[in-house]
Amino acid sequence: MFDDTWGIRVEALYAGVGNRKNKDVKLKLDYLTVPVLAKFHLPSGLSFHLGPQVGLLTRAKRFDSGQKEGARVVLKKDLKRQFKNIDFAIVGGAEYSFDFGLIVGARYNFGVRDIFDKEEAKPEEGKNYTNQFIQVYVGYNLAKVLAE
Repeated sequence: MFDDTWGIRVEALYAGVGNRKNKDVKLKLDYLTVPVLAKFHLPSGLSFHLGPQVGLLTRAKRFDSGQKEGARVVLKKDLKRQFKNIDFAIVGGAEYSFDFGLIVGARYNFGVRDIFDKEEAKPEEGKNYTNQFIQVYVGYNLAKVLAE
């Protein structure tokens, strides 16, 4: 905290993102993300945060499921080479800190960089694909509780 109102928070998070084309095809991307957030605190316990985030792609898999000889099968395919290793985003959100240490919050992650490494790997050439998702979280501030 710089003062009672402003501060900076740096985090290291795991983010599993993806999409489902239909009930049989699912894409899952795993990132280690590091947001650097400027935080504006209100006296009520409510705070707002905004800042950049960098993500390191750790895994990219496609899951195809279907029927083969009467049995349900799931095929996994590693697609990591088709995606950029680094992702950039802008993150914004709000959280509430209770006096007893509980923290609840939500934020929106707005990807600003195309995640595909090569144009021919995209489902639709010429279109930009970015990671965008909502994150909801619950935490506990042990430092606040132990300081009292």
